Amino acid sequence: MNRTRVTRGLAVALLLTGGMSGLGGATPFGTIPSALAASTISFAPQATYVVGNSPIRVAIGDFNGDGHPDLAVANRGSGTVSVLLAKGDGTFGAQTTYSVGGSPNGVAIGDFNGDGHPDLAVPNLSDRTVSVLLGKGDGTFGAQTTYPVGGSPDGVAIGDFNGDGHPDLAVTNFGDGTVGVLLGKGDGTFGAQTTYPVGPSPQDVAIGDFNGDGHPDLAVPNFGDGTVSVLLGKGDGTFGAQTTYPVGSGPFGVATGDFNGDGHPDLAVTNSSSGTVSVLLSRANPTAASVSRFRVSHRGHGLLFHWRLASASGIVGFRLLAHGRRVTSHLIPVHANQVYRVTVRTSPAGPYTLRVLFSSGRTATVHLLGPR
Repeated sequence: MNRTRVTRGLAVALLLTGGMSGLGGATPFGTIPSALAASTISFAPQATYVVGNSPIRVAIGDFNGDGHPDLAVANRGSGTVSVLLAKGDGTFGAQTTYSVGGSPNGVAIGDFNGDGHPDLAVPNLSDRTVSVLLGKGDGTFGAQTTYPVGGSPDGVAIGDFNGDGHPDLAVTNFGDGTVGVLLGKGDGTFGAQTTYPVGPSPQDVAIGDFNGDGHPDLAVPNFGDGTVSVLLGKGDGTFGAQTTYPVGSGPFGVATGDFNGDGHPDLAVTNSSSGTVSVLLSRANPTAASVSRFRVSHRGHGLLFHWRLASASGIVGFRLLAHGRRVTSHLIPVHANQVYRVTVRTSPAGPYTLRVLFSSGRTATVHLLGPR
């Protein structure tokens, strides 16, 4: 299908995949025949859909609960967000537009009031606000509620920064050289922003657990000085001071992923002025900060080892040691239940340690002096 006729406004283009390459053998969908595995990646001709003026960013979510991914597009030139509902066959219906603030520059999706329906957050570049539109679950949205942020808010990301189960917002304030954090109350509303200094002209923001402590951290590319700022979260909704890393000229966008399989999130940053993308591999040392409440108690003639795991990021297993010797012969695997209780039938003398093994092959150790 090739829909290229556009009568008014601007258009968003979609390309549907027509093949795969480099995928021989088993996949999550079964085994790919060799003929298909040898084919090249291709896409069908674009299908274009009318949206608003100067569409700048797009996000994907199921807005009407039919199981099909829909589109939300921020139209910077129109002061609107366009919502296009999917038909499930690769095509979309006509846009429905919702008014937001001046020069909306992004859009992010989360469930802000806990009703199970996707909601929208939109930073408005020209009026120092972020708009929140609550979804009704039928593909429509209520009127915006705006929250003041910093100068020229540019990017927005969603995460739970204080561990209360409610989505919070991180907004980059291009004009102020800050990132603002607005904590969600769980009812669709947000508290006042708290700002943290970053570099000049911050553009985007991405969220990842960069030090493996189980708390979300922030990465912010700074257009004005060719750096990316990393702010480590404390788990209570606050963040530490930035650490900056040089990248290319005019860094604009940022994304996170584990590019070398060591269990640590790495960064990819687009450099708009130098025509490059920078990849920064994490050098994070293994940390035992995600392990808490490690204690040992007597259990009959043996010992009970107990600990909690806040985050399993990069962890492949544990070993218990008493006076430097293994208490159990087998590796204790990571499991979904984050509370661990291991009983041994003997009572070896301490000191006791819990050794945390990471997928990179490195280890970290949690110490305990003796039974309690």
